[in-house]
Amino acid sequence: MPKELFFLDSSFYSFSLLHFRRDLWYIEMNDEKGCVANVAISLGIIAGIIFVMYSVYFTRIIRGNPQQFEKQLLTSLADWLVQKGAASKRQAWMMLFISAALEIAYFLLVFLVITNPVMLLLTTMLVGLELYHLIRVSWGFYRFFAGKAVLGDIFNWYIESMSAVLFFTHTLFVIIILLFF
Repeated sequence: MPKELFFLDSSFYSFSLLHFRRDLWYIEMNDEKGCVANVAISLGIIAGIIFVMYSVYFTRIIRGNPQQFEKQLLTSLADWLVQKGAASKRQAWMMLFISAALEIAYFLLVFLVITNPVMLLLTTMLVGLELYHLIRVSWGFYRFFAGKAVLGDIFNWYIESMSAVLFFTHTLFVIIILLFF
């Protein structure tokens, strides 16, 4: 790749088809090495992935029949736990940790890229809900693996539904903001 593509100046920004907000679209890091990090594009990709992943659950919730889908999720989790045996405990905690890390990365990118104060307030409220959700699910897993709770007690489906709807909506707003503002 030609070296000129790594050093983008303000004249390039003003004519770029990908540039929507001059001050936030490109954040230059390590100028001496010529690296340019596209933080907004990274946010768009993560938001798109979350949007697609939550869309299935969201459509079930909107149609008014999330219980069947939730039952399928719980049955699949039970089957997976039986299939994996003792290794399922470590893998379940690892999945929980990875999902928490991805959520943290998503929210950090939102706070870095988005400047709309209403969206930042909504993001802060969603962070609070997701933190509560993560603590609740972690406690459920802890109790389940300690033999103090049954599998069905891990999840509060009302919180799961609310989290899915709000996360889906939030990612939709982020994608719209990235594309049009």
